[in-house]
Amino acid sequence: MCIRDRVENVSGKRLDASLEVLLAGQSTKQALAVDGGKMQTVELDIRLPEPKLWWPRGLGDQALYEMRAVLEVAGKAVSDERSLRLGLRTIELDTSTPVARLRVNGQKTIDLHGAVWLPADALLRLDAARYRRLLARAAEAGFNTLRVWGGGLAETDAFYALCDEMGFLVLQEFPLTDPRQTDAADAFLGNCADTIRRLRSRPSLAAWCVGGAVQARAAPEPRLTAELATLCGRLDPSRRLIADSPETGDAQVWTIRTDPATRRVYWRGASVAYTPGVAAPSMPATLEASLGRPLPWPAAGQWPAARGVGPATTPREHILKAQAMQAAAAQRVADRWRAAPASEVIWQLNEPAAGCSSALVDAAGRPKPAWYALRRSQAPLAIFADLDPETPTILPADQSLRGEVCVLSRTAPVAGAMAVATLY
Repeated sequence: MCIRDRVENVSGKRLDASLEVLLAGQSTKQALAVDGGKMQTVELDIRLPEPKLWWPRGLGDQALYEMRAVLEVAGKAVSDERSLRLGLRTIELDTSTPVARLRVNGQKTIDLHGAVWLPADALLRLDAARYRRLLARAAEAGFNTLRVWGGGLAETDAFYALCDEMGFLVLQEFPLTDPRQTDAADAFLGNCADTIRRLRSRPSLAAWCVGGAVQARAAPEPRLTAELATLCGRLDPSRRLIADSPETGDAQVWTIRTDPATRRVYWRGASVAYTPGVAAPSMPATLEASLGRPLPWPAAGQWPAARGVGPATTPREHILKAQAMQAAAAQRVADRWRAAPASEVIWQLNEPAAGCSSALVDAAGRPKPAWYALRRSQAPLAIFADLDPETPTILPADQSLRGEVCVLSRTAPVAGAMAVATLY
């Protein structure tokens, strides 16, 4: 494998140095000379006799290696040293199917089922324990992918270290969502370059993204998108730049195909579609802890996104009705994933602060009912109804309901099973 490093000489004179890389009991060393005030890129080759591969969740183990780089000046003093944990894997688009599917390590394929990740805390209390609790919720719900929202953070090293350990695939958005975003372009691209260099060695990082669900129909600024595509190609050529709008030109790497017989939509290319979520309040205990007092009532004007859920006599009843509506929508999303495989992420996994949002897990880490609905639908063995998409929400008494009852197993074949459909 090829290891590329940058060495900078901050002194005013030319220095002779050597760079040594140690990885899995192997080492390689190279001498170099760097002029004063200059930076030099060094490439070293190191061979691992029997490398262990890193696999995403559900496909295998997450083998990780510790790499150490040591820079010595004039063969005497250690000038600098860095340690890095990395995994060995390849990810490419599987072109044998119209469904957007990724082939990992040239052997196994995976559909991306995930959620959008927002900052874990509004006050940026981003410790490993908080990350681990939220990532455990994502794993329990059956997700294998997280899309980091560009309106938040280019996530921390602690977040990526845990994703490397747990086998999540991460789609990292750049903060480019507004077509009017043209000011300070050089500073923006410089920050993006620093982010790419910081995260490109992470095995969990699957792709870079522009766009976002908050700008529903707005294309990111085309010139900056094109420059970002060029930047990614130069600094991180093994990963694609995914764009969410058909107006983004060369960075657009996906199309869709609709099957006229089944009326199902298949994503082609490396794109991952957004699925909007349904908003519901945080769990009552989380809201009360945030307010420091019992929940106020009546709720009119308090949580506008949760209106329209019917009459209620208490705050708890109002919240549970809104959460039931969210859970029904989330379950339908997961059922669709099972019926027509595609790469898709739902908005959103978590919320930075208590309130009313589309989050599946509230700000205190408490799962909402929608989280349980998704977990049930994404279980290794699941049953669901695949209804005709033209079926109305409410049926007249004399109208037939058309659909299929589907039983799907992600593991071993199921023998002797019987599915019973009950209408109530």
